[in-house]
This record gives sequence, structure tokens and C-alpha cells, in this order.
Amino acid sequence: MHELFAFVLRNKDLSKAGDLFSLDDRDIKRCLISVLQKIGEILDNKDFASNDNDQRVVDICVARVTTAIRKTESIEKHAVALVRLLELCQKHNLNPSSQEEDPPHAKIASDIMAFLFMHYDKGKVMILAIPVVVNFLCCNNKELGRNVSSYLSLAALDNADLLAPHVDLILSSLLRGNYFLSTLLPQIFTQCRQAVIDQTDCLVKIIDKCELSQRLNLFQVFGMIAKTDTKVLEKYVRKFVKYLSSNTLSPMILCLFVDMATASPLIFVDHVSTLQKVAKQQPTHIVQVMQIMGALVTIHKDYARKSMDYFVSQFGSADQTALTVILQEIKALSLNNHDLLDLNLEEISKLSRNGSSAVRILVQQLKEDNSKYSSAAPMENTKQERWALSQTKESSTNGKTHMRVPAAGFLQPRSIDISSILLMRRQIFGDPELENPQTLVNDQNFLCAVIRRAVIETGIRSVKGHNFHELMLKIKELVLNINDEDKEVMKKLKEKATNVIHYLKKRQVSPDREFKKRKLDYGKFSTDDDKEEKLQTCYKTGSLVTLLDYKDVPIAKANIVAYPCTDLFIKDTDDPGAWLSVMIEYKGKGSVLDYLPASNAMQDWKDVGRNSLVSWPREMVANDKTYDDLLCQGQERKANTEENSKEELPSTPGTCWGFAASSPSQPACHPVRRQASLPAYA
Repeated sequence: MHELFAFVLRNKDLSKAGDLFSLDDRDIKRCLISVLQKIGEILDNKDFASNDNDQRVVDICVARVTTAIRKTESIEKHAVALVRLLELCQKHNLNPSSQEEDPPHAKIASDIMAFLFMHYDKGKVMILAIPVVVNFLCCNNKELGRNVSSYLSLAALDNADLLAPHVDLILSSLLRGNYFLSTLLPQIFTQCRQAVIDQTDCLVKIIDKCELSQRLNLFQVFGMIAKTDTKVLEKYVRKFVKYLSSNTLSPMILCLFVDMATASPLIFVDHVSTLQKVAKQQPTHIVQVMQIMGALVTIHKDYARKSMDYFVSQFGSADQTALTVILQEIKALSLNNHDLLDLNLEEISKLSRNGSSAVRILVQQLKEDNSKYSSAAPMENTKQERWALSQTKESSTNGKTHMRVPAAGFLQPRSIDISSILLMRRQIFGDPELENPQTLVNDQNFLCAVIRRAVIETGIRSVKGHNFHELMLKIKELVLNINDEDKEVMKKLKEKATNVIHYLKKRQVSPDREFKKRKLDYGKFSTDDDKEEKLQTCYKTGSLVTLLDYKDVPIAKANIVAYPCTDLFIKDTDDPGAWLSVMIEYKGKGSVLDYLPASNAMQDWKDVGRNSLVSWPREMVANDKTYDDLLCQGQERKANTEENSKEELPSTPGTCWGFAASSPSQPACHPVRRQASLPAYA
């Protein structure tokens, strides 16, 4: 031990204690453990609590030791000795005196804990410190308990598993009045779920005694409980509703209610008016209220009707995000309540000109759903089932029968063997230990049919974000034993869904082939006389049209997304009906256009690609067959040019485009600086 340290600690000389800070950290690094041991002997002395001189000497020595440890970065080496000091402090009185002053051992312990938890990211230090520090929660020192709570919350960021074994002590201290520990519960909940759930009743009782931030922590825990154990909280819904008036708590409570309503919608029947009032007073929470209202439709037809009326009534006040959620809930509601969709389709159709593409897509899907529901016979199989049934084929190979696509009657809700999701076909037949591989194959066929049906019905084209969640809801309607928390199963299902989507995109398979044929028929224009009607039909059915340049040369195929055009600049013109809003589907390779037709266009034709939205004159639109005809003609001309290089191509395409030339009433466009060249189509 350094001479000065030895002198100060042996004689408890307060006058020399200040000189310890003049020593170099490197000079005292080797003797810090012996210094801490000597400090421990002084702390354990019975006279320490009443000797002011000893207390001041120990305070100075502890400060000097912790400073040296910090600067020499040797906390892991000295953690054992520091924790030993905490254990010595616990043997003595830690409760405040009548003057509410902390006893000296409590002050020393608080200083040492503050230093230890500065290194909460060092696992070795926390392994030693946490089991000792949690024992300070047993004392009746309110200030010390608050400090310990903040230190443990900090440690839980990286060491929640170290706190889980002490959850009973933490909960006991929390329920005795140390409400600062509520910050700790959300961090350690996943490691000790059942222990917290068992104390749910007691936690609900202390809500009124907690401060606002502490209540927020408790409701965060209740939200975690609601995801797996909804029934535990059902009896407290009435009490939770009272806290919806708080702008801070209401988001957390509504998210909690959404999870509860999904599992038990009946418990919210008596609180519908309150929830709707919250949505009106706090419009930012309308999405959660809509999701709760959407869950009520599963109870009874009357609740479905009330929910639909409420959804429609919010069209005028909801923002774009809320409208998307509302239409998704209506889409889910209409699966079992076709008549309600038909009754409100007129109001829903008014959103077709909404500025959000997501809203327009959902409206179009609802229109198509209504068309399918209206054309289906009451007791007839759905079109998807008839499609699956028509695809059922059996082929005999070596006396064995293989079913390529399951029949519609096969698609009934049931459980499957989870191994059928994780194993590939060759793994099933290649494993001799499997008792019944054919059962796994049947489950794979069933799952494949369910995924394809879910993709077709939902209309999704990717498995990102909410799309995969929507797809899983459909799949779980028929496959009853899928666990969302099994990451390996979710990964395999996402891969299978991606493969199905790619297959449908590549083959352009439609679940309703008759509807597909009608779309193709409606897309054929003949003359200008029926052009208006045909454009409306293409808009409704989603058929492609051909875009022409200023010389009537086809340059692209596109979908009509709005007719008349929704461009605000064009809507202010004398004849907005002369324009369409279109989304590019195919663009002719090498096609050239000096200016886009709309005078307010902010991009050039070379910048336009697939899924680009542009405004286009009605008179510069032709049927989709025009594009295909030019493709064939261009290939023939290219072949003829190679045989006879002197032969020249026609200067204009003539009148083969399915329309007459542009009329004099053609809307104003930019002047053409050079003649558009004939595109080469690939």
C-alpha cells in the first residue's frame, strides 16, 4: 500500500486525506485492492456510524479510489472489492433517522453503486453487482430505493437476463410503494413473463397511486400481456377506459384494446360510444378505433352493420392513412357481409379520385369484390374454389396417384404438421425414419393451395410489412396451428408466399379467368364513336391502353388510374374530361418524345418508367392491340431492311392504330421540335 494511503487509513488523519489527490494514478494502481480492504474494515467498525472524522476520511478515500479506477480503466479488476464494500454496508442500518438524513453506510453504498453502474455495459461487472444491489430494495430508505431503481433500469438495457431471477423481489418492492421500479418491468417482461402476469391484479390496483410516467410503464406491460393472455385483462377494460382522456396514456391503451378486441371483441360492445368519442376528440387515434370497430363485426350481423355505417361516416374527416385502414377494415368486413358492401358501394366509389394511390387501389379492389359477390349464386362455390377445382388433375405414375392441386373441398380449416412447412419434398421421402411421409406431402399440398388462395384473394404483390401480416391472417383462417412467434416457420412461409407471387406474376394467372377475358374484350376499341364508353370500361376493369405520340405512333402501354384526370392543373382547364391519369406499364424501347403532353409536367419522357404516373390527352390514347400490332410490324420491317437495305420504312404508320387520327378538338400540347422516331420494341 502507498505510504500516504497507509498513513491516512491507519491514523484516520483528515488533514492528510486531501493530499491523496496529488498522487499519480499509476503509483497507487497496484495497492487499490488493499486500500479497499482497509476501508471495509473501517466501515465494519461499530463506531463508524457515530464518528464524523472516520466518515469523512472514508468518503475521501472512496472518491480517490474510484477516480483512479476510472482513469486506469481497471473496473473489472477491482469490481469484486467494490461489491464487497456494498455487502458490508448491507449489514448495518440503512434506514433514515428521524431528521430524514441518510445514515453514513447508505451514503457510501449509494456512491459505490453510482460508480459501478457507470459501467453497465460491462457484463462481468454487472454479474457481480446486480445480485448484491437488488438486496438494497428490501430497506425502507425511499431515496436509496429510488437510486437503486434508476441503476437497475440502466443495467436492464443490456442485462435483463441477470435481473430476471430477482423479479419476485422487484415486484414486492414495487407493490410496497417503490413505484420507480415500474420503469424496469417492460425491460425484463420477456424474461419473466409468467411472474409478472401472476401479479396483474396487484399492478392494476396501484395505477391510481402512480405518477403519469409510471402509469405509462404499467400500461406498456399490460400491452405485452394482452398479446398472449387477453383474458387476464378483460375484467379491467372498464377501468382502463377511464384513462382514455389522457393524451399521454390513450395511444398505449388503444393499442392494448386493439389486441384485446382481436381475441375477445364482445368485451368492447358497451364501450363503443366512448371509443368513437375519443376518435372524434383525438383524430390521431382514429386508426386504432377503426381496428377495434372492425373486430366487432365478427360478433353479429347487427354489429357489422353498425361498424360499416361508422366506417362510411368517417370518409369525410379521415386523413389518407386513416382512409387506408378504414377501407382495409371494410374489405375484411365484406368477406362475410356481401350485402353491406353492395349497399355502401356508392359512397365508397366517391373515393376513386382520392389523391392517395393506396386508397384508389383499395376502392378498385372493393368494386371488383362486389362484382364477384353479386355474380355468385347463393349456394355456389366461390370463383377461387371453382378455379382450384378446375385445376385438379391426377396423373398415374407406377401405380401411384399424385394430386397436383387440391380440390376446393379440401380447403377446409384444419391443423397441419409443422414439419411439412420446414421440410422439402425430397427431405420427406429421403428420411426413412418418417412413419407417414404421405401425410406430410398432403399437408404441403394443402398449404400450397391455401397460400395461393390467400395471395389471390388479398391481391398483394409483395411480402413486405403489412402485406405479409394481411396474408398471414388469410392463411390462418384455414391453417389453425401456425405460431406467429416461430421465426423459422414465418421465414419458410414468407419464402413460399414469395414463390407463389412470382409464379402468378410470371404466368399472369388470374383467379377468375372469365373476368380476365371480359377485360380483354372491353379493351378493344373500334371507332371514335364508342371511345368514351370503352375508356370508362378500361378504367373500371383495369385493362391496358396504348399511349400515342403527336404523330399517332404508339410508344407505351398504361393503366388508367383516373378518368377524368385528377391533376389539379388540368382540372382547372375548360375541358378536364379530355385528359386521363395513367400509370405506365410498358414503355417502348427506344421511343422518343420531345415533351410530355401536359404543360405542367416536371419530367421528360426519358425519365418516365414503369409505374410512373402521367397525365395524357384522351385523343392520344388507343386500344392495347395497337401496341402489339406495331411490335409485329416493326419486327417484319427490320427483317425486310436486312434483306434489302435500300428499302425505306413508311414515313408514318398510316391508319392501322384502331382509331381515326386526332380530331381538331385535341387538347393543347407542347409543339414538337423534331419528328418522333419509330420505336424499336423488344
